Amino acid sequence: MNESNRLLVLLVMVVLIATAVEGSSTVDGHPMPNKMLSQTVRYQGVPIDIHIPLHAETRVHLNESVEIGIPITLTSKLNVTSVHGVVYLTALQSFRSERLALKGNQSGRFILLDVTATPDFEHVQEIYIRTDDSVIETDTPPPLSIAQLMRYVAQTTLAPHQPKPPSSQIKRSVLEVDDDSIYRDFAVTSTLLAAWRSNRWMALAVELRNQSEESIPLSPDAIAGVWRAVGFQHTRLLPKGKRGSQSVVFLVGRHDAITAFRQ
Repeated sequence: MNESNRLLVLLVMVVLIATAVEGSSTVDGHPMPNKMLSQTVRYQGVPIDIHIPLHAETRVHLNESVEIGIPITLTSKLNVTSVHGVVYLTALQSFRSERLALKGNQSGRFILLDVTATPDFEHVQEIYIRTDDSVIETDTPPPLSIAQLMRYVAQTTLAPHQPKPPSSQIKRSVLEVDDDSIYRDFAVTSTLLAAWRSNRWMALAVELRNQSEESIPLSPDAIAGVWRAVGFQHTRLLPKGKRGSQSVVFLVGRHDAITAFRQ
């Protein structure tokens, strides 16, 4: 999967509204931005771009506490803390766009943030991410969105015994897919767990297992096929034999997305 077809994951929905608030100060001798903005975002299945300055805290507010998956390349460049539904971001060094994965502790929803840090003097200091789980009641229900299908498949796979909204628009499907043909990494085995179809979309749940003695960060770019959305249960596989050496990836694409595995 190339950069022009970046895969997107999100089980929440969004609209951008920005309001400027004047102000300036310093933190540890570093100048704070002259303008501090707040932004409210309703997620629509696209990773949220966040531009942060150096040495100035940005706060991301969510409607539940979250777990954070952070690339190993950022461990020395970005301070990240999550407390009671607020994620605090402070860049210690400049870096290009890196992806953080947020998973809701209560809902299990995933939110992706594409974070970039540069020594700018303007930034969004407060970001509010909102979700919308409302369902429109009509005689003919509208087709499921990618986000709705992804959420349903994740809940069905990870919490099969917990109650979930029934959907007559999602049907289990039988597919013939060779093991280890889905994730392009010789150290990671992949096994198809289940498949579903809904309107024009197909969804897969695939188990990934680390067969090496090293931790492996998971990437959408290593997945075969052409997919509209990708979501990981965990964004990193711990070494073989350790708890956390396996994960599940959820894929949503058109019905012909699977043909890439057979090429």
